[in-house]
Amino acid sequence: MEKTTHLRIVPHLDTSPNSLVFDVIERDLHNDTVLKIGRFTDRFHNLDRITFRSKVVSRGHAEIFIENNQFYIRDTRSSSGTFVNRARLSPPNQESKPFLLHHGDVIQLGVDYQGGIEDEDEIDECCICLYAIAPFQALFVAPCSHSFHFKCCYPLLQNYPGFTCPLCRSYADLNANVAIDTEEAIII
Repeated sequence: MEKTTHLRIVPHLDTSPNSLVFDVIERDLHNDTVLKIGRFTDRFHNLDRITFRSKVVSRGHAEIFIENNQFYIRDTRSSSGTFVNRARLSPPNQESKPFLLHHGDVIQLGVDYQGGIEDEDEIDECCICLYAIAPFQALFVAPCSHSFHFKCCYPLLQNYPGFTCPLCRSYADLNANVAIDTEEAIII
């Protein structure tokens, strides 16, 4: 019988509000198994795939595999990056070399996503739930000007007055003084 190695992925819950909370993921992998990581779509649902519902995760973002009884991760040409302990594995849209994983490593997907260029005709989406932002919905507009459904953003406000945008990772103090003279205002 072929040996399997157990993989357990847990969310990294730190004090910042940009931690993605998900159920613990456990898989038993064989030496020939490649575990693909990407953005959630209804088309892909199997045990050889881990999906996240996030705009900063590419459809085919990364993969985890076993070689010589050790786990490795590789970025598979994601646009927003795969990071291990805050070190980016490869430049945007370039496949990385395999990176050896150790117990306790922190893997981040899409940490440095900056929004990119959007088509003017494109419908704005909430980057948290990926559904359209439409008229008459309760919205939260962050100081960095990114918009989210208030319902989706509410868990990120638990560290009030601190707020970190889940899209561009900019930090803001929501209690900051808003009394600024017209002459002092910077128009963006």
